[in-house]
Amino acid sequence: MPDVLITKGLRAKLKERNIMFFPRMKVGHTIRDTGQGFEQASQHPADQIMPMGSYSYSLCSFAPCASIGRFCSIGQNIKVFGAKHPLDWVSSSPVFYRRRRFVKLTSQPPATPMPPHISAPLPVVIENDVWIGDNVILRDGITISTGAVIAAGSVVTHDVAPYMIVGGAPAKAIRSRFPDALRDAMLDSEWWLYNVTELQSLPISEPMAFLDRLGDLIHKNALMKRTRKEMTLQELIDA
Repeated sequence: MPDVLITKGLRAKLKERNIMFFPRMKVGHTIRDTGQGFEQASQHPADQIMPMGSYSYSLCSFAPCASIGRFCSIGQNIKVFGAKHPLDWVSSSPVFYRRRRFVKLTSQPPATPMPPHISAPLPVVIENDVWIGDNVILRDGITISTGAVIAAGSVVTHDVAPYMIVGGAPAKAIRSRFPDALRDAMLDSEWWLYNVTELQSLPISEPMAFLDRLGDLIHKNALMKRTRKEMTLQELIDA
């Protein structure tokens, strides 16, 4: 992942697209470019571009992460499980499946071919309107579904269902944010695909009334869905 220098020109392009960083970046700062796409109106940690959707923020960088949806709130010190070790072998040590490590530690090649083992962690997927508290550890390869909430300090080892609040180590379901029917209606509405300036005028603190008003506007063709439109940092530099 190359480092990109923040110039006056690049900073102006970022500002024009409402792309922010925390802590605030200055000209001359460098940032890691993962090559992943992100949307405008998003806030990134100052050390790395994250694959963020609009209106989302993350106070830290973490990897591997395939995508982060819209309207997500991600705290500090988030980590993803590292390399995977075989649990059903005689030994879980990488000296038995990493040739380079074997050679370095024994100064000789292995006598027989080593059994294959994929140790690289799989990327996590974070959907829309997810809130992750500080100091959370995520198992690699899991999906945090739309509307989920993860309590601070949790260790999440499985997928998290939509609109479910989980916490603990390992994390367990605490409760759903909404009754099943309302949860399903929220998911069916796909409200996160609409512009925040249009949503702001709706009763956001009253979910049922919000859905009623949203449905009326959709029925009148007064709202248009805004599908995810990503750019990469290099595309922004070249623009």
